[in-house]
Amino acid sequence: MYRSKNHLEQLPDAIGSLINLQVLHLQHNQLAEIPDTICGLVNLTEIDLAHNQLTRLSPYIGHLKKLRLLYLNHNYNLSNLPIEMGGLEGLTTLAVLHCPQLKTLPAELLQLPNLRRLKIASCPQEQVIRDDLTHNPPSLLEICARQRIKDAAYYFPHSPKPCSACGKPYFESYVSRRRLVERPDSTLVMFEYRLCSAHWTDDQDRMRYIFSHSQQQPHDVLQFLPPIVDQQPHRSSRIYGGAHPSIEEEKIATPSWRPQRFLKGIRR
Repeated sequence: MYRSKNHLEQLPDAIGSLINLQVLHLQHNQLAEIPDTICGLVNLTEIDLAHNQLTRLSPYIGHLKKLRLLYLNHNYNLSNLPIEMGGLEGLTTLAVLHCPQLKTLPAELLQLPNLRRLKIASCPQEQVIRDDLTHNPPSLLEICARQRIKDAAYYFPHSPKPCSACGKPYFESYVSRRRLVERPDSTLVMFEYRLCSAHWTDDQDRMRYIFSHSQQQPHDVLQFLPPIVDQQPHRSSRIYGGAHPSIEEEKIATPSWRPQRFLKGIRR
C-alpha cells in the first residue's frame, strides 16, 4: 500500500484488519502516531514512516514478527522508541536518521538476531557516560502493583513494562543505565537499559551481572502488553495481539473493586 504525500493526519483503527498487507509506505504525511491495531498486520515486511510528525511509536509494533524494514527518518518530534521493538525478530534494517530528539535507543534492540543495518547519527566520540547513581526507591503503591498486576490496572493508566535485565515488571519507577556501543560501521550508538532495580552501576558491573545470570532464559518483551479489543456496532469484536489479556478483562469484569483488596497484601 502506497499512501505517501497525501497529507494524512491519522490512520483508521480498521487498518489492522488488512492481515495480508506486506508493504506500507506512508512517508511525507502529517502522522503524529500510528494506531495500536497495527499489530494486526501480521504479514507486514516493510513500513516507511519517514518525513512525518511522529511523537511516539505504538508498542504494539513489536508483534510484527515478519517486519524486516522500518524507516523512521526525519521525524523531528520522535523522542524515544518502545522497548517492545525487541519483539521484532525479523527486523534487518532500522533507519532513524535526522531524528534530533532521539538521544538513546532501547537496549532491547541489542537482542535482535537479524538487525544488521542501523542507520542513526553517531554519538560524539568524546561523550562520556555519567549515569546518576542516586535514585528514589519505588513507592509503596508501585511495590504492591508489581506483585498484583491485575489489580494495578485501576491505579496505573498503562500496563507494566518488563525490566531490561530480569524481565520483572515495573510501572513508573525504574533505574536508567546507558551503554555506548560501536557498530561495525564505526557508528557510536547510545542504548538505554530500564531496570526494575539497580542491577548494576557501570559496564563492568553489568558484565558481572550477565555472567552470574547466564542460565536465565530470555524474557518476552511483550509479556505485559494487553490485547486490543476492537468493538464495532453490528460486528463481532476483534482482538489484536497482547500477551496479558487479564488486565483489560479484570477492569471490565469488576467495576466495584475496592482499594482494600489491592493493599491487603501489605498486612500479611
